[in-house]
Amino acid sequence: MQNQREPSSLSIKIKVCILLLAESILLSACGQRKEEQRNVYFYKAEETIHTYEGYFYLHSYTDLWQDIDLYITRLENFPNGTLYTLELEQPVSSDPYDELLDRKYIGYFYVMDEMIYYLSAEKDGYTDANNNRIIEQIKSSEANFLEQCMIVCCENATEDITDDNGYHAYVEVDGDKRIFRYYNDYFYGSKEYMLIVWEKEQGITYYMHGNGAKNMHVEFGSHIKEEQEADYGNPYNMFHEIENPPRYWPKFRDGFSMYGYLQNVKTNVGNAKRKMLKDFDKGISNILEKNM
Repeated sequence: MQNQREPSSLSIKIKVCILLLAESILLSACGQRKEEQRNVYFYKAEETIHTYEGYFYLHSYTDLWQDIDLYITRLENFPNGTLYTLELEQPVSSDPYDELLDRKYIGYFYVMDEMIYYLSAEKDGYTDANNNRIIEQIKSSEANFLEQCMIVCCENATEDITDDNGYHAYVEVDGDKRIFRYYNDYFYGSKEYMLIVWEKEQGITYYMHGNGAKNMHVEFGSHIKEEQEADYGNPYNMFHEIENPPRYWPKFRDGFSMYGYLQNVKTNVGNAKRKMLKDFDKGISNILEKNM
């Protein structure tokens, strides 16, 4: 039997070089793909905390202006995107009832190349059970998961479609900004509203969220005072002054604002209701006196 020749040291070196070259090409390709998947409207991968100027209208019916941190947490990478959570720091208030509760949990954000999807968080926040449930949903069926979400940022605008409950949800394009609007035509009571402004290479530059007439109203932005002077349309105009209001809007001390208008309507209705009940009680009393 003929003895097999041992591989020379030169051939071994050549094979090692080929393997290293192949590995280098694969790593380079993976790195390039990872860079290509970055959404330019979301926060940079290395950013985990972003400080904003904040404005809050709390349970104590007081205005609170305070700088606040937003915590950006990456939960899981997937072939088509990355799952994040956004959470606000609890603002400092002397009233214990002013805690943001579930309002500080901004929500889950599934960031893809050209889209950012949003899913609201549970009231108990980002528990391990809640996070794992979301992750498993994406793993089992990404398409089914996305059906539960809203598109809050994309390169092209989305159509303004009103659902069966009267809610609008759509994205507008304004230069380097992508503006997401979520509101109800009848927003009073417990109706939810949300406004998110994304800007290239900056992430969120303005955010507004609440229920009804500023119930636990939250706003934050890079320059909150300037953002509050911009005209972002609805739901923004429901609570902030606008320069050229319709002529039929009454003017209040706080300027032309839908919030001020509705507060005035609420006061007038309340006064009318109290007067009606008072007259009714008086009428019943008169009837009873005549029949006694």
